[in-house]
Amino acid sequence: MAESTPFEPFSERVKAFGELVRSVAELKLKSAQAELCEAIAAGHWARARILETALAQLQNDFEAVNRARIVARRKAQDLIAKAHAASMLLQGAEIAAFSHARDAYKSFEKQAMIEGDASLFGSSFDPATITGAQFLDNRKPDRPCESPPSSGAPVTALQLMDWALRRQYLARTGTPAQEHFVGLFRQIAQVARASLAAIQQTRDALRAQVYDAWQPVHILGFEPTPAEIRILACTGPNAVLDSTITASSD
Repeated sequence: MAESTPFEPFSERVKAFGELVRSVAELKLKSAQAELCEAIAAGHWARARILETALAQLQNDFEAVNRARIVARRKAQDLIAKAHAASMLLQGAEIAAFSHARDAYKSFEKQAMIEGDASLFGSSFDPATITGAQFLDNRKPDRPCESPPSSGAPVTALQLMDWALRRQYLARTGTPAQEHFVGLFRQIAQVARASLAAIQQTRDALRAQVYDAWQPVHILGFEPTPAEIRILACTGPNAVLDSTITASSD
C-alpha cells in the first residue's frame, strides 16, 4: 500500500466520482431494460420504440464511461505522484527535486483557491515569530537563511510559504514555520476532502435510490465528460427515459 500524503483526497475524489458515475449508469440501464420489457409485454409499441432509442443512448454512454475509466485512473495516479512530490516540502531536510515539489504543491494550492473559500487564507500571525534559523536553504544547506521581512503587519501561512518557495527554503523539523506549513497543507486538502465527502454521500443516497444526480457535477473542481453529463443530467434513474418520452409526445 502506498504511503498516504496530505493531498491524497484529490486523487481519491477522482476515483470516487468515476465509481459514482458508473453506479448511476448501471442503475439507469437496469431500469431502462426493465421498462422496455414491460412495454413490450403490454403491447405498448410506441413507448417501446422510444425506450429502445433511450436505452441505446444509455448503452453508448455507459461504454464511453468505461473507456474514460482508463483516463481517470491515469489522472488519479498523476495526482498521487504530485501529492508525494509536494509532501517532500514538509520533510524538514533538503530535497533533490525542489522545483518538482514546488510545482506540484502550487498545482494543489491553485486548485484549492479556485474551489475553496476565504478560509484557505487562514488566520494571520506575527512574522516576528518566524526566524531564518527555522529554515534550511535547499540550494546551499550550510548557508544561513534570511528571516522573513517584518513590517509589523500580520502574515498568513500562504504568504510565508510563497516567500519560502521563492528562496528555496524548507522549514526545519519541529519549528513554528513547519507547523504553519503543515496547517496550510491540511487546509488545502480539506477543500478536496469536502467534495469527496459529498460524492460519497451521493453514492450512499444512490443505494437507497434517492439522490440528486446533478450534485456531483457542481461539487467538483473539474468538468465531467459529455457521456458523464448525460448520465448525471437528470434526477432519478428513469429521468432520461421520461424526458425522451415527454419530448416525443409533445
